[in-house]
Amino acid sequence: MEEEVENKERLQEKYDEFLEGKSSIPQFLGFQVNEYLSVKMNNLFIQVYVNGKPFRQCKYLLIIDPLRHEQQQEIGSIDEAELFYSNELEGEIKLEILGITKQQEFWAHCSNLQAWAESDYDSRLLHRNLAFPLLKELVEAGDTKARNVFKDEIGVRFASGYLTVMRYLFRQKYVDYLTPEEFSTLLDELDYSKLSLDLLLYEIDDYLVSDHGRCFLTRIYEEFKNETRNFYIKLATLMLDRSELSPVAFTRDNKYFIRGSNDGKLKMFKCLSVEPELVRIFGSHTGAVNTVAVSREFKYVASTSEEDIKIWDFLSGKLLYILEGHKDDVNCIAFAPDSNYLASGSIKFEMSECAIKIWDINEGKLRETLSSHWGEVSCLAFSSNSNYLVSGAFDKTINFWEAYTGKLLTTFIGHKKPVLQVQITNDIKKVISCSFGNIIKIWDIESGKELRQIRLEETNDWKEGFDLISFALSPNNKFIIGGCQGSLREGGLLKIWDSESGDTIQTLPIKQDFRGHYEELNEIAISPNGDIIIAACRDRMVTVWTSFKTFLEFVEVDENYEGLRRQIMIKDF
Repeated sequence: MEEEVENKERLQEKYDEFLEGKSSIPQFLGFQVNEYLSVKMNNLFIQVYVNGKPFRQCKYLLIIDPLRHEQQQEIGSIDEAELFYSNELEGEIKLEILGITKQQEFWAHCSNLQAWAESDYDSRLLHRNLAFPLLKELVEAGDTKARNVFKDEIGVRFASGYLTVMRYLFRQKYVDYLTPEEFSTLLDELDYSKLSLDLLLYEIDDYLVSDHGRCFLTRIYEEFKNETRNFYIKLATLMLDRSELSPVAFTRDNKYFIRGSNDGKLKMFKCLSVEPELVRIFGSHTGAVNTVAVSREFKYVASTSEEDIKIWDFLSGKLLYILEGHKDDVNCIAFAPDSNYLASGSIKFEMSECAIKIWDINEGKLRETLSSHWGEVSCLAFSSNSNYLVSGAFDKTINFWEAYTGKLLTTFIGHKKPVLQVQITNDIKKVISCSFGNIIKIWDIESGKELRQIRLEETNDWKEGFDLISFALSPNNKFIIGGCQGSLREGGLLKIWDSESGDTIQTLPIKQDFRGHYEELNEIAISPNGDIIIAACRDRMVTVWTSFKTFLEFVEVDENYEGLRRQIMIKDF
């Protein structure tokens, strides 16, 4: 220790002489922190050495202005101080401009490492990217003190509940140095009330890199069991073949989704898979498929291309009927829950009148034609008992029908822009609709009045804004899932709202990999059991989310999940 002090004093004297102009610029400086750790500056490059071998170049010196960051007294580590750091001026402001020379920077690094070593390698004093790799290197070099504190530092920093560090310890597999028993004890010590479930689940693959990842996520599920029912995890982004509209529909067993393609085919894919798993191809249209629907009893699949509607036998893929009668392109179709009828809506025809048709599927015949909209019919939905039908159109109105008599019961007026999506709640008391203009409205069926609305909020982070494209109502009607599209650069968002309060439950980014293609968000769908959400885009991309519980079950069964996800990520980028 005395030798280290003398060395530091001697170098400080030389540096003071340089500052006073009594010596030239030192091209080399060296400081021995302890037996294993040293810092050297050679030709103005500052390098950390472990046991005499180069470890890492020092690139950053984090400086916080106490006058600008009054909350710094709350900082518990350098990693938390990182929250106040901005690199926006890195290219413009150098240390010299701030009056800090390279030699002063060198001494600052030396001082930091000296304080770290004298504090028994307290990892809070250095950034995680330096503290843990350096501590590991010291352990391998034979540093007894480093070996004694290595596991303790991992445990203390994990138990702090600071998610950025926790995720780092998983991603770099530092938690794997703990035995299963040690890690289990650590989970018992963790204060789960400090954790943000939304942030914790955002980059869930980071945890699965570690051997303890599944154990940790299972514990998180148990601790947040009530909250996790409404939280979704991104399972995969599937790059499929090109489709202009990318219509999708779930099968009733929740295992597959059927997607219409530009080649006129219907293609069925497995839902729970991290890469496209095509199960079968059936059906045939002469043009691109516009819409797809699946009946509840696994009996029928309906699809449209231009003005034709085709009904296929689900099991065999055999064509049963071609439903003809629309004068222009069919925009939307919906099966009644009893699977006996299909509703379809089209674009303008004779005298600008837009038509809704009700078809008897068992006989393949037209039952009713409903004509009251004066704009393109954009969306249809049956009630849970199959007795009522709601329709939305580009004339900004929503009509509520008695499905099998064709009687118009109520018209909801209030949207200022074309209606994009409609749904009827299970209790047949409310209609939910969304329109251009980022507004979701909830209507009372009996009175025909608007009860409340949910508006897609704008924040400073969304400089270019997002547009609400589509929504889906969860099967239990407890929440609304909205698909939002930003600029091609920003990609999209999945927003989940509480259907009663309108509060945001979760926001998930849709990272679109365009590769020169126009992959605008086109459709949102939710599985019949509510466990799987799909966002489909024009062109090729389909993103799949699952409930937290379903995700854990899938990962438990698929032992190759982590490796396969990494391979896909490398391939995609």
